[in-house]
Amino acid sequence: MSEKAKRSNRLAVSTTSGASLRYGLVVILGLAFGTAAFAGYQFWAQRKAQQTMQMAQGDPGLAKPSAAECAVARAALAAIHAAGDDARWSAAAGASAMSLRGRSQVINAADTPGFTDAEEDDLRAKAPADWRWCARVGTFIHALGWSPVDPDEGIAALVLGRPGMSAAGDEAKLFEAYIAPQSDGALLTMRGPWLVTLRLGPDKTWRVTNRTDLPR
Repeated sequence: MSEKAKRSNRLAVSTTSGASLRYGLVVILGLAFGTAAFAGYQFWAQRKAQQTMQMAQGDPGLAKPSAAECAVARAALAAIHAAGDDARWSAAAGASAMSLRGRSQVINAADTPGFTDAEEDDLRAKAPADWRWCARVGTFIHALGWSPVDPDEGIAALVLGRPGMSAAGDEAKLFEAYIAPQSDGALLTMRGPWLVTLRLGPDKTWRVTNRTDLPR
């Protein structure tokens, strides 16, 4: 083989080796990037799932509302949304989103006008509850166009107290108020508070029949 042919052969081998090396580096870097991206996605997905689970479950340190109480709360929220109050209140407060506060508001029924003796006794026996224990409450809140119950950020929210039920179980009264964040981050009552009355109809559906202003 001539010297010129030998040089051409060595050049071809060198070029092929260089191309193979570059290709190998590209493959290695691609695999490393893909592995890192997948690990990052897994971490984000796990964190998101944990946050969703925490939002979907109530605080174990708080009581679980009864099925009747959850039905009363849903009826109260549905009435607010149907009347367009949620949109009006948020617009007036300059709030871009709202939610339901998970922890029920604790009030002294004896000092709150409007409760009957039976409703007062029923409410007095109840500990603070977490509305997130209500079945499918997250789906219900989402259908209203609201943010998940108790989101991480401080946003406007509706505050509900546990209802005081009548002796017959066909009437309920509960505390209700709309709170919104201020420039300093503090949450202030912007609408209400009210004492809301609901009646259980023949079709076993709760409906709001009255809303009375309460002193702040």
